[in-house]
Amino acid sequence: MSSSNSNGIKKLAITGIVFCVALIAATIIIAVNCVSEKESLRDKGIVEYNRGSYEKAEEYFNQSLQEKQWFSSSMDLDTKVYIAESTLKRGDYPRALELFNELLNVDNYPDKEFINSRIEFADAMDTFVNQKDYSSAATKLEKLIEKGDNSLNIYLGACYGNNGEGDKMIECFNKYTEEFGTNSYICAQLASYYVGIDDYATASDYIQQGIYSGDDKYFYLLDYNKAIILERQKDYEGAYQIISDLHLAYPDNKDFEKEYDFLYSRINIDEEPVNPGNTVEEHDID
Repeated sequence: MSSSNSNGIKKLAITGIVFCVALIAATIIIAVNCVSEKESLRDKGIVEYNRGSYEKAEEYFNQSLQEKQWFSSSMDLDTKVYIAESTLKRGDYPRALELFNELLNVDNYPDKEFINSRIEFADAMDTFVNQKDYSSAATKLEKLIEKGDNSLNIYLGACYGNNGEGDKMIECFNKYTEEFGTNSYICAQLASYYVGIDDYATASDYIQQGIYSGDDKYFYLLDYNKAIILERQKDYEGAYQIISDLHLAYPDNKDFEKEYDFLYSRINIDEEPVNPGNTVEEHDID
């Protein structure tokens, strides 16, 4: 074999080795960047989201976004929508507005109409819950209901109730319950309304409906109305027992605190004067 042929074989062998090494390196790089825990973490987030554990879901979703993986832009975009929805369902409306507006600015997002609808809802709820501008919130909710979201009648009714428009509130709540059934929130709001017009029998009926609604989220408001009824009927001891528990469970609630202080003063009246000798008859008044 000539030296030239030998050198050619060596060069070919070296080239083959270099190619193999490059191929292995490329395979490793692709494997590292195409395989990660991203999808697994996202799936865990979806499970928690469906359970209603929105904070835990957001933790998984954020961890998923932090995982580096090629060709995952579409998955990441969907994960960001889940995060925005989780934030909205947690009631953090200002943050939800930020997140949905960021998604609106993504050029390749396929459903801008959906994002706009979520922005409108988050804005209406922020106006209702945080700004407490019930008139403006009602206007925004009315527009959303006109588009077909009848579930929002529960919030619109609450806006009317806060504005003192009882008839409109009842109409909205009736529309909601006809389609979705009643719940403890609606029953608490209606009980409060009837307490306000001194119709304690109807208020008590709604308290009982709330208890049997199968939804215990707003039982504390039902209990508050029950305490107010007892207080109005001058059963201060019974009202105090209820409001004491509420005040202990919700120490930052100003309505509970105010009612607690009033009832405490009612059941702890000191029958004896502070200074029995200090009477009008014993002193000259100029």
